[in-house]
This record gives sequence, structure tokens and C-alpha cells, in this order.
Amino acid sequence: MLTMKAQAAITLCLALLLGGGALSQGRKPQSPVPSEFLIGRHTYFDFGPPMDYYELFVVHDRANSCEVERITLTPAGDACLAPPSLRIATGRIEDQMNGLLDRNPCSIPEKDLNRERERCKNCLRYGGADVVMQVSCGGQTRKIRMDILDRDMFDPTPRTPEHTSWTMKLLGKLDSILDDRVMDRSIFEPPKPQELFPSDNRAPLVENIRQGKYDDLFGKVPDKLSQLLLASSVKPATPSVDLLSSTPFRPIAFDLPAYPRLATMVRAEGEVNIKFDVNAEGGVANLEFLSGQPLLRGTIEQSVKRWSFPREAVGREIRATLRFATNCPAPHP
Repeated sequence: MLTMKAQAAITLCLALLLGGGALSQGRKPQSPVPSEFLIGRHTYFDFGPPMDYYELFVVHDRANSCEVERITLTPAGDACLAPPSLRIATGRIEDQMNGLLDRNPCSIPEKDLNRERERCKNCLRYGGADVVMQVSCGGQTRKIRMDILDRDMFDPTPRTPEHTSWTMKLLGKLDSILDDRVMDRSIFEPPKPQELFPSDNRAPLVENIRQGKYDDLFGKVPDKLSQLLLASSVKPATPSVDLLSSTPFRPIAFDLPAYPRLATMVRAEGEVNIKFDVNAEGGVANLEFLSGQPLLRGTIEQSVKRWSFPREAVGREIRATLRFATNCPAPHP
């Protein structure tokens, strides 16, 4: 026979076991830290153009590191100077997903995110970033949205809330291993051909953009990513320089001058008329400009001094006309 004390102990154990089971059934299972995620950043400024930049980062957990791929899509700032561009960058972070994330994004309460996004409803914004993390949580795709304000980026004491600050630190880690951040890009530097038409633009992430899978990722933004991708594949017009005439002799060897960058920026073009003498070595001497846009003259002087003429041209005066054309469509009024 069990004593009263033993019976009470058994009853208590059963109650604890049953109660614990009921509590565990009532709790939602905690999602594990994801092995991959996508994060999009729409950075915007009140100066430009371009005034908007769109970036997609895809991060995969590997054995002892994280693999990062970034796609940057930039709308046209100018039809010729800054056409729409697609840039692809890849890198590796020597840390596993747990260390990179520093927390489980699936465990961030939605109410906290909403409160952070409503902290500045009626503020004037001169720049900032819309950020969306897309991650699988318990078999369901979750979109975690956060707003980075201009004061978060530029104010020395921004008072950035917890989860927005965490997002900025995460993006900072990704940016640190990839060159060419939009904040560091110069509007005066033309994109390189390999940036306009990268050889690996059939990557899976690019293909998903092409199919419109991320067109609604950011919500209400000025551009659709699929349309930007299409626009970036159209080769822009390039400036041209032609030697229209050279009398009474044409050079037997000559390089055409480069189109000055400043001249293309202000769309300076037209014909430039010059005259010069041919010296005893068949080279150019006493170069003089007769007419034409002053912005075009610097590169002409550099290239014409390298021209050479046949022996019968020695001692003769040559008059030549060069034509510069930006080939750009007229800007919208």
C-alpha cells in the first residue's frame, strides 16, 4: 500500500507531466535559423538623376562560410551618359549563417516591425532605403519590411530602433565584401561595358528578375525590376568623331580624337575647322583653330599632333574639318 505522501507525489508528477504536455502543444514550434535568404534594398535620394537604386542580395549558407550574390539595377540618369545598368557582384563571408544573422529573423514579432515603420509617418525624407527580407519560416515565405531613414544613415545620434539597426548592420556586412556601393558611386564616371552587359547575366537571380518574380517585392516604388532589366540590355548610343575633310592632302596615319567627357555631358557637338603646316618629318606644326566648339578642342590638339603626311605634303598648309556627334536623343523638355 502506498502512503499518503507517496500518492501525493505521484499525483503531482502526473499533473506536471500532463500540464507540461499541454503547454508544449500550445506553443508554436520555433523555426530554425534559415539556411538562405533574399534581401532587397531600394535606396533613394532627393538628388540625381538617377534618384533610385535597386539591389537584391541572395545569401546561402555553405560549409564554413556564407556565399553572397548581389544584383544592382539602376534606372537611366541620362540616355547617353548614364543609361540603365545591371551590375552583378559575388563574394564570400567567412562566417556561418548563425554568426552572420546574429538572430533568427523568423522570431522577430510583426508588431515590433510595424511600430518601427510607423515611427516617422509624417517626416520629411530626403533619402533613405526601403528594405525587404524574404525568408522561409516554418515552410512559409515571410517578408520582413523595414524602413531606413536618412537620419539613420547620416545623423551621428540617430536613435535607430532595434530591428532597423540590426538590418543596417547586416547590410553593412554584405556591403563590406562587395565593391561598388551605390553611396560611393560617382555620377561623372561612365559605366564600363562589362557592367552594362555582364557576361553572367543569365544567372538564376537575373532570370527570376526577368520573369517578374520580384516586381512587387518593395511595394510602391517608381520602377519595376523586370522593366529595368530589359532597359539595361539595350545598348546606348555612343558619341562619334569623323574626319570629314583634309585638303589638299589627307594624313597617311592618324588617330581620331576622343570625345571629351565634359563635352558629352553638356551635349556639345558640331564641326571643328583647323589648319596647320606639314613639317619636314611629315608631322603637324603651327596648329590653329578656325571655328568650332571650344570644349572639343583639347583632344583634337592631342591627336592631330600625332598625324603624319606623305612626303609631297611637306611645307604645305592643310585645312581639315572634324565632326563631333553625341548621337543622343534630344532630352525631354
